[in-house]
Amino acid sequence: MYFSVEFAAAILEVLIFSIYLKGMYRNNVRSTFISLVSYAVTGAVLCFFCVFPISQMIRLSVTFLSLFILSLLLFGVRWINAFYSALLFCVINIIVDYTISGLMLSFGLQADTLEVFGNNRVLYIVLGKLVQLLLIFLVIHLSKRKKSQDSLIEAVPLLLSQVFSIFVCYFLYLAVRDQTSQLTWTFIIGAVGILYINIVIFMYIERMKEVGEMKRQNALADLQYQLKVDYFNQVKEDQANTRALWHDIRKYLNTMNELISRNDIDNARECIIQAAELFDGLGNVVDVGHTVVSAVLNASIQKARRMNIKTELDIRVRPDLNISAADLSVIIGNTVDNAIEACQPLEEGRRKISVQLIQKDALLYYEIRNPYLREDPESDQEEKNQKLHGYGL
Repeated sequence: MYFSVEFAAAILEVLIFSIYLKGMYRNNVRSTFISLVSYAVTGAVLCFFCVFPISQMIRLSVTFLSLFILSLLLFGVRWINAFYSALLFCVINIIVDYTISGLMLSFGLQADTLEVFGNNRVLYIVLGKLVQLLLIFLVIHLSKRKKSQDSLIEAVPLLLSQVFSIFVCYFLYLAVRDQTSQLTWTFIIGAVGILYINIVIFMYIERMKEVGEMKRQNALADLQYQLKVDYFNQVKEDQANTRALWHDIRKYLNTMNELISRNDIDNARECIIQAAELFDGLGNVVDVGHTVVSAVLNASIQKARRMNIKTELDIRVRPDLNISAADLSVIIGNTVDNAIEACQPLEEGRRKISVQLIQKDALLYYEIRNPYLREDPESDQEEKNQKLHGYGL
């Protein structure tokens, strides 16, 4: 029974490894089969060391090497990132060991009973894994680049469930201890079951978040696709109009020559104005040399032009701009939409949006300027402080 408890602890440790690494790195570069084999080998190594009475330092070293190798093999991260994640996990383990040891000593349990076979050992393992899971959950949320207060608030129910699980596990231990001093399967199954339920809930929550993120990315991809379709359709229409105009330009020239030869200057001038208007209608498609930026800007700028908002563009980016299409769509689309919204209450002569997007080596400078109407009911004066509106981030 002793080895079964230790083996179960090793298997649960591997599950926690998987949760931790997926939370830290997200994208697995290996196939599912290779991942399963890697975790199985890791579990076998941990089970092997469970057979022998080894020091805590050796256990930490094995844990560190296991996580370091798994990070490199399964997630393809740099060695410094793998080193950091493995070291952070070991620090969490040390904190958990000291916390649980102190907690159980406060319960009146002897320290030497925590490392020998019995109810105290099972309680020590299960409480340790629960606290470890709780700390890992916090570390994953705090280490994310795009963390927010909302994401931390969403984590509260899961954290509370883990805290309650710790109390339930302890009360289960007290109930078993009052009946017998021997280790029972009832206590083992109950304690390990509580831990297993928490791990499964944690994994399902992370999976649901991944599915939600995938849906968001798919929605952005659909939006980008539609923007590109609209962009290329407009380019096609503009090219067709250009070909038609070049076909008719000789007719305009012949007409103007005839009018001038008759000294009909007024009608000749009117013909020139009509031809100029036709030329002005061409070339409205935004083309800045980058497909995504052109498509996003084209949709927003055409919307602004339909609302009689004057636009000025200063775009200097390379085709190999290293920013995701999703980020470009969100940043540029939101800011220009906000600027359009701010310009709508203004008189047509005052509506103007200036967009500047300049790439300099690895830096990207983005600025958008627009006037807006002050919300002060006592003043209808247009305020030109462009820093107060238009960024939408």
